[in-house]
Amino acid sequence: MSLEFCYHVKKLNIPTSLVMWHVKGDPLFYDHWAVRINQTQVVDLTRIQIEPTLTSKVVFDLSDYPSNFSQPRFYITEPLLAEYLDFKMTYSEKLPPIL
Repeated sequence: MSLEFCYHVKKLNIPTSLVMWHVKGDPLFYDHWAVRINQTQVVDLTRIQIEPTLTSKVVFDLSDYPSNFSQPRFYITEPLLAEYLDFKMTYSEKLPPIL
């Protein structure tokens, strides 16, 4: 979801980066991804995995993540987008290892 969002935002020439947290102590999730849109905020399209409350809100503060989330790691989007687009064109069922 995050890479797909980055792909569409790139068309508008808006810079983004990916954010990843390792999730500690949750057997259902190893990590969680979002898209950083500025120094303090992310667009999180899968936030319902954290808070199962229905909401239309998609922009969250980086400081607003649960304590079992590790320090966020930031990744440059460009190299991953190229791999993602190649993957998208192949219609493969499985993401390539680089992603």
